[in-house]
Formats: sequence, C-alpha cells, structure tokens
Amino acid sequence: MHVAEVESALATSPSGLTSEAAGERLARTGPNLLPEEPPPKAWVLFLRQFSSTFIIILVVAAGITVVMGELLDTALIAAALLLNAVIGFTQERRAEGAVRALISLVVPHSRIVRDGRDMGVDSYDLVPGDVVVLEPGSRIPADLR
Repeated sequence: MHVAEVESALATSPSGLTSEAAGERLARTGPNLLPEEPPPKAWVLFLRQFSSTFIIILVVAAGITVVMGELLDTALIAAALLLNAVIGFTQERRAEGAVRALISLVVPHSRIVRDGRDMGVDSYDLVPGDVVVLEPGSRIPADLR
C-alpha cells in the first residue's frame, strides 16, 4: 500500500495520532500483546519426565525384572525412575516460573510520533495508526506498514 492509503485506512497522518485518539483505540483494541500460553499442568509436566528413550528402556527393564521375579531389582529401578522424575519435574517447574518472571520484567519500549512530537512509550501501548520511528538496530514492536 502507498503511504496515503495506509494513512487513510488507519485514520492517521505523519504527525501521528492524538493522545485522545490513541487512548480510544487502546480501549477498543486492547494492549499490543501476544496471547500468553498457560503453563503446562503439573501432571503433564510430571509425565513428560518419562518420555526419553533412556527412561523408556529403564521402564522395560523394570518390567522384565518383574517377570523374572527379581523384585529387589525392580524396586531399585522404580526408585531410580521416580527420583529422576521428581528431580526433573522440580527443575522444569522452577525454570518455567523463572522464565515467566523474566518475561514480565522486560517491558519493550518504542519511539513513536504522537501529537506531532517524537516520544517514547511502552510497546504494549501501541495502537493501529501510531507512527513508529525505526532506527538501525530497533526491534519491530508490532505489525507495521
């Protein structure tokens, strides 16, 4: 699209939106955020610990020792499997929480033209029609034209 077509379609201009128009659009469209995926359920995370090839081999070995009547060996293998699953589950749960905490701490900023002047805003506050100022090395904060 040509610049004039984009300006017409988004009801904006090279001097950007007014603060009032941006506020109305933010209320209508919501913040500039991707939908957040919920964390996996605890039982899914726990069962995921049994999905590696090595663990499956140990489960098969435990089954074979049961058939052979070696209950002590079966108990040792089962204990090792359970200990591995608990440790893996705990580490993965903590890592998931740490990643989510880090994501919530990072607030990307953008330079835009609003009310005819260059200003900085949180990228979450961008709305359709904002004129975003990009420089070499800038991150693209939203779908832009």
